[in-house]
Amino acid sequence: MFLFCTGNLYVADSGNNRLLKYALGNDDADVVAGGQEWQSSDLAHLTDPDSDIVDDKGALYISENGNHHIVRCIVGAKEGVVIGKNNLNFDK
Repeated sequence: MFLFCTGNLYVADSGNNRLLKYALGNDDADVVAGGQEWQSSDLAHLTDPDSDIVDDKGALYISENGNHHIVRCIVGAKEGVVIGKNNLNFDK
């Protein structure tokens, strides 16, 4: 979970393989990454996302337990870019 300075709350929903954004004052979440019902190693999907952070330009950084890597997602992109991978094991 990450609270951005704009008041948006980002939540890694590992059970549904997606990242959610709750806008300030809104009860409904928007899916901002992942969200498919299946797990995959391709970069348009997430597998067991664990944590997330947003930088000052709005890029998302998501750690994935299922694929053992960190993905950066830039606003408007159709898939992420792996920026750390292989032997990463994220403890919950």
